[in-house]
Amino acid sequence: MANVYYDRKMMKWLPFQALPEQGTYLDTLYQTRTHLEKPMLSDDQYTVLNRYVHEAFYSKAPIVLKYYRHHAIHSTRGIIIGLDCNARIMMLDDLSIDFDDVLEIIKN
Repeated sequence: MANVYYDRKMMKWLPFQALPEQGTYLDTLYQTRTHLEKPMLSDDQYTVLNRYVHEAFYSKAPIVLKYYRHHAIHSTRGIIIGLDCNARIMMLDDLSIDFDDVLEIIKN
């Protein structure tokens, strides 16, 4: 058997991790490149979101919720089980979401 290729996978990159500071710097650099800015919503979009939240809460209808957290946009599915208007928090099954982080609500 001539010339059998054997991939060393991550072993070939180990010399680049020789300095711990370099590794942490590269990690933070990569993380900041993938950060997303929070989208700004108009007053009309907030009005529509408010109406959808109240409809879904009182009818106990399942929804798909898109929200912004930790520099990324997440999506979850569930039923709104509680609203705390003073703390501006929405409870969705086992998740608490700030009203300001909600981007979109899709009714199922």
